[in-house]
Amino acid sequence: MTSSYFGLAALDALLLTAGLGALYGLGLVRSGRDALRHAGPALVVGWATVGIGASTALVVGAPLTVWLLAALCAGIALAGMALAVRVPARPLPSVGETGAPSWIAFAGAAVLFVQLAALLRRALDAGAPTEWDVWGFWLPKAKSLVEFGGLDTGLGGFTSFAHPSYPPLAPALEGGAFAFMGDTSASPLALQHWLVAVAFVGALASLLAVRVRPAILWPSLALLALLPTFTVLIGSSLGDEPLMLLLALGGACAGLWLLEREGRYAALAGVFLAAAALTKDEGLPIALVIAGTTFVAAALRTPRRPLAPALVLLAPVAALAPWKLWLRLNDVPTSGDYRLSDLLHPALLADRVDRLSYAAERLPGYMLEPGRWLLAIPLMLAAAVLAAPRRPALSALGLASVLAVPAGLLLVYWIGSPPVDWYVTTSAARGVASGVVLAAVWLPLLLAEASAREPPPP
Repeated sequence: MTSSYFGLAALDALLLTAGLGALYGLGLVRSGRDALRHAGPALVVGWATVGIGASTALVVGAPLTVWLLAALCAGIALAGMALAVRVPARPLPSVGETGAPSWIAFAGAAVLFVQLAALLRRALDAGAPTEWDVWGFWLPKAKSLVEFGGLDTGLGGFTSFAHPSYPPLAPALEGGAFAFMGDTSASPLALQHWLVAVAFVGALASLLAVRVRPAILWPSLALLALLPTFTVLIGSSLGDEPLMLLLALGGACAGLWLLEREGRYAALAGVFLAAAALTKDEGLPIALVIAGTTFVAAALRTPRRPLAPALVLLAPVAALAPWKLWLRLNDVPTSGDYRLSDLLHPALLADRVDRLSYAAERLPGYMLEPGRWLLAIPLMLAAAVLAAPRRPALSALGLASVLAVPAGLLLVYWIGSPPVDWYVTTSAARGVASGVVLAAVWLPLLLAEASAREPPPP
């Protein structure tokens, strides 16, 4: 067991190196102090970029090994160093806080620290995950990548488990952890997931600090870490876990691009949204809503600068294209739960309207129930209303990204084939996670813009 943790430590060191190299290329890390401050963003950037690289390598037939992941990390870091020759440094100054509000920031940071420490203790004491989906297909897929030397369509291979058409990023990252551990024991993964979650919170703290006062930022991050269903999903090994983290990071970077018009944020948004598209089928449409709304806002606002969001819009499609081609070449069947083509048949939709009404009646409870998500959604909606007069594009982006999640779920429940009551009961609680975590991430940014003292932009 000890050797497994040493293997995970080596993997995380490589992911951190890859992420620091990428941030170095973007000009965000050019000193030891920068590297320390941006360690959180660096780890999640390395995690996302290596996940994209490993998924693409698997599609072209490469085996999932320690050497492949090490080569990907080295390649990303070297590419960042080459990019740095052309990209100037761009320090990210943090908004300061003085007086009594600084105590509010301190209290929020203290609550956040205690909660993360509690989650660490749980990760160290946790055994293997218990969700059926984890053992039905998520971890078996990851193990097959290691045991079969990559993607395999034979018996026991990647496509022999449920949802064979799901993209491979999450199994590739778990399989990479297995490769570095030297075995396929699931228990040590809980600590790896905790570390990624801490890096996720650190990335938000580092990036949002450019626009958000500490008295707003740290209590908001504490609220995020305290969300009951969020904490349940951390360490679950379900695909919904990386999906909610990646979409939240992509949304935050897209929002920062709208405010700062800085291409570096667009590049980060493209990376995170591309990784989200490779995590689950649900990732692509939500990523397209985030990128598409950003593109429309950029195209309508003067001066018009639609190029960066256009590239962000292209990123998830381009990342997913090799996987879709691989599925077609290998005749892999799509998920049997629903067919998107059913949306083109009005008679069928009318016949299933009872499914839509059933799901529409019950889904809001999964998003608004305090026992699941505290008050994240109502607080974010109020913040969006307050910020709308000053930052209409930002409010629109936040609302569109959050509402896209339940809208997509309602469509799936409407056209799905499983009994709708079972479908909602078994998937809604985690299905809405990406939307609610996005709301919790939008909350501090919207509050900061609503309470800003400078005059609104023309």
